[in-house]
Amino acid sequence: MRLEPRSIGDAIELGYHAGNLHWRVRFQGEVLFVALEGRPEDYTARLGEMISARRIGVSILDEEVRDGSTEGGAQIDDGPAAEKNHFHHDGH
Repeated sequence: MRLEPRSIGDAIELGYHAGNLHWRVRFQGEVLFVALEGRPEDYTARLGEMISARRIGVSILDEEVRDGSTEGGAQIDDGPAAEKNHFHHDGH
């Protein structure tokens, strides 16, 4: 799932929620990607107020994009310092 906060304050609040809920995440610029371990609706329900107020944009990615690839096998570019499929969880 791709989450894009609209402001710095929204980004801080989103980060607080993601950390408090122990979501596995990775960062790509100003976007937060969440590794889904269940139904997307269960995740978006936790961010309901922020989503309905349009404080964060939400995109549910298909399985190929979630795995770090797109059609044709191209990889998502996370930048030179990022590792493929590197998600942060429990402070690691």
